[in-house]
Amino acid sequence: MAKRLKYLRRQARILPLRGVTPASRIIRHIVVIPARGESGSLPDCLRSLAANPAGECRQTWCLVIVNNPPPGQAGAEYLDDNLATLRWLDGNHENWPFHLAFADAASPGRELPAGYGVGLARKLGADTALAALLETEAPQTAAADQRLLFHLDADTRVEANYFAAVRQAIGEQQAGAGVIAFRHAPHPEPAVQRAIALYELWMRCYVLGLRRAGSPYAFHTVGSTMVSTLDAYIRAGGMPARRSAGEDFYFLQQLAKSDKLIEIETTTVHPSPRPSNRVPFGTGPHIATALGLDREQPLFEPPAAFSLLATLLSTIAEEPLAEASEILERLTEKKAGTARRFLEAREFDKAWAGFRQRCPGHRENMLRAFHQWFDGLATRRLINQATPRRLRFAEAWPRWSAWLRLPDFANPADALACLRRQCVASRS
Repeated sequence: MAKRLKYLRRQARILPLRGVTPASRIIRHIVVIPARGESGSLPDCLRSLAANPAGECRQTWCLVIVNNPPPGQAGAEYLDDNLATLRWLDGNHENWPFHLAFADAASPGRELPAGYGVGLARKLGADTALAALLETEAPQTAAADQRLLFHLDADTRVEANYFAAVRQAIGEQQAGAGVIAFRHAPHPEPAVQRAIALYELWMRCYVLGLRRAGSPYAFHTVGSTMVSTLDAYIRAGGMPARRSAGEDFYFLQQLAKSDKLIEIETTTVHPSPRPSNRVPFGTGPHIATALGLDREQPLFEPPAAFSLLATLLSTIAEEPLAEASEILERLTEKKAGTARRFLEAREFDKAWAGFRQRCPGHRENMLRAFHQWFDGLATRRLINQATPRRLRFAEAWPRWSAWLRLPDFANPADALACLRRQCVASRS
């Protein structure tokens, strides 16, 4: 309880709510849905949640954060649609098997501040829910809060076992957070379908590459697949607010540092494959750009970049009590000069000396300290540095299929179907 109060006092951002605010004691699931220009998509998202069993829904509180940037900023064209969404929510918030509340961060004078986007919208929803639940709790409530905080997007669909499967996985593995399996929904237009197949294939190749290299950050970072306990949310410092996109990457990276983060394959989230300019980068902008260029964009890193990462991580793991100079020399001996130069540029010797001082003689603690320092962002930067140029599918897949020992497909859709199966099998 004390940690929650401290977080609310120092870090929380809270909005007034309309709709239904249930008693804290009946809630096991909180679902936060940012919505911008989503009057046509939000009802279907809510209907997919409502398809979960009635008993699960009765324990669920859903918060929709209808948001808009200030006038003159990209995305402001969605104002009329957002006002229509607010009117719809006003008239329909009681018509669901779960408890539905919403907040207005879109009307003139209520917009998100300049420079903020979906990260702040997600944070506003989570923090507002936390504050409202705390208001109705008895003072003697246990400090541990294992209620689950789900993050969705308004154009996303979930399956009918969404709540039960996630709760079971988190509980059985005693985890604080998770990422749920995803598959982009199909699109009827062939050009869009090909673009999304390429994009999802690249995402899966990246995570499989990290997994084969032994990285603890080998999980996808899709905002609509994130879930954590409320306590884990607080330990992570809440949702990064000052990001117009990419908040999912940084939030999950912090969750992986502060808690046990698992991958959940027993249910699936289905993000939309539509083109979009609601955020500056990610799935929607990539599809829009690919369609505008009318040609395939080179997306793929070569597998050699992940082999370099594997060499670096295995060298650290072989003897984590060695001196920094010994580790750097071993990288040279293994012909991993790019990794050595990367570490040297980040002053690895000073960081490693600090780890040795804090963790004298403790192999596991040294490895843990290293991975806190060499995190998902550092990993991404090393992969970028080891990628002189990105590859189109026709050049990339023969390399990836050989590296992963998979069939060599000529069609991205076939390769994606194979890789989806591989991602599941690799965890079984």
